[in-house]
Order: sequence, then C-alpha cells, then structure tokens
Amino acid sequence: MSLPLPLFRSKSRRWSIPISRQWTWSSPSTGLLLALFATGLFVLIGALVRLLSDDIGLAQILFCRQVVFLLLLLPFCKGVEARSLIPSHWPLHLLRIVAALAALSLGYLAVSQLPLADATALGFVYVPFAAIIATGVLKESIPPERWWAIAVGFVGVMLMVQPRFDHPALWPILAGLGAAMATAIAASCVRRLAQSESRLLLLGIQALAVGMLVLVPALLQWQHPTPNQWGLLMAVGALSALATGLGITALKHCPAHRIAQVEYAKMIYALALGYGLFAEVPNALAWSGLLILLASALLPGLTTRARRKRSD
Repeated sequence: MSLPLPLFRSKSRRWSIPISRQWTWSSPSTGLLLALFATGLFVLIGALVRLLSDDIGLAQILFCRQVVFLLLLLPFCKGVEARSLIPSHWPLHLLRIVAALAALSLGYLAVSQLPLADATALGFVYVPFAAIIATGVLKESIPPERWWAIAVGFVGVMLMVQPRFDHPALWPILAGLGAAMATAIAASCVRRLAQSESRLLLLGIQALAVGMLVLVPALLQWQHPTPNQWGLLMAVGALSALATGLGITALKHCPAHRIAQVEYAKMIYALALGYGLFAEVPNALAWSGLLILLASALLPGLTTRARRKRSD
C-alpha cells in the first residue's frame, strides 16, 4: 500500500503543505534513497570494525553484532502473528544464509591476504554479478543504458582503488571474486523473499543463523573488551540492524540491479571517512575515478531524457 507524505495537517487550507501525488513511499526513488543511506551506514560500520579489529577478533565482533541485532528486534516481535515469523520459502532462506556466510568468510580471507585496495575492488564485482542474476534469475529487464552505467561506474571504481593484483598467490583473488558473487546471490534472495516474507523474519532468521554459526569461533578467540570497545561493539550491532532493515526495505521497492548500482556510493563515503578517521588522502587518479563514478550515476537519467526528447 502506498503512503503519501503529508506530515502536517492544518484546519486552514492556506497553512497546509502541498505534497506531490506522484511521490509515494513505495516508489523506486524511495528505494534508492534508502539504499544510499544504508550504504553509508555500512561504510561507517566497516570503519568501526577496522578500529576494533586490532584487538578483537572478527568472529567475536560478528557474534556481538548478532546479539545486539537480535535484542533490538525483540520489541518488534510483540503483537506479531506467529504465522508471519514462519518461513514459507525455506530453500531461498537457506541459500541466503549460505551465501551470506560465504560472502563473510571469503571476503575476510581476501581482506586478510590482499592489499585493502585490491580487496575493495574485488568487492565491487558484486555489481555486474547482481545485474546478471537480476536478468537471468529474477527476470528483471535491464535497459542498455544501465549496463553502460554499470560498466562506466566499475571503471571509475578501479581508478579510485587502483588495484595492483601483484600478490604471488592466486587463491585470495579467487576468494574475493567468490565473496562478490555470494553477496550478489544473497541480495537477489532478499529481493525475491521481500515480496512475500515479513521484514522482521528476513532480519531475524539470518541474524540468528549467523550468530549460531560464529558462536564457537567467537568463544575460542574471546578477548575481554574495554568499556570503549564495548561501546563500539554495541554501535556496530545497532547500526547493522538499522542498515540491514533499510537495505531490505530498499530491495522491496526497487529492482536489485538499480540497488546494486548505488553500491558505488560506498567509495564516496569511504573517501570521507578515510580522510576524517584515518587521514587517508586520495591521489589525482583516484579523484578522476570519483568523477567517472558520479557520471555513471547520472548516465541512465541523461540517456532516458535524451530518448524522450527524440521521441517527442
């Protein structure tokens, strides 16, 4: 059901705020805005994890994240019909959980063995993978200009991160590619499941499953966090819950391949956070990549407008 945006009402018409009837909360534009916000939160979470990872193991960080995640979901379970919390598409749920676990483990393997720029570049291979799955499995129609936008955006990302791929071993690169593919599979599963399953179920089932899977490794490498580290761990869990919820809502309102293109905004957020938190300054080639990246985001809209003008 589409909900309009009137936030205020007035007894007098002259004080009412005119709202365009073309905008609805269920529009694809809303999905893109939610995806942009969620993407920024995920980058912030990555920065917090980077601050924690010097002293706290990844499994412990992930386990604490899942516990906080589930605790934040509990209040929303009140008054919810038990039927809505029972999965109706078990194969897709299992595929999503396996894909999420593969993306996590393979992605960590790539990050631990490759330079950060190379691993980040491999992560963006998720975008063309998502487009291929969207057309081949989800049967979504992708116009040619969006394929061009994906290709141009990918070139921009490569210029920004400037991967060298000079690591002597090939398997970490293959692990990064596998993580990107697994991420695309998980996102496509969410896209399909979000049409019929409740948001609460989608959030809870993966949080619980991943938490159970990392429980033993977390206990084996457990380090007692300081009060500041506890605060960061809680922040990682809370922001993860918010970002995941926004991401699932975005996939419900917008095709998966369009959401995937928004992923390129991660580099913009990463530039800002990298400079502010870690004093990382990009070089001239990286700035040129950023301009190409921004151009790729504008390309579909400009192409559509030009086609409409020719048809008129």
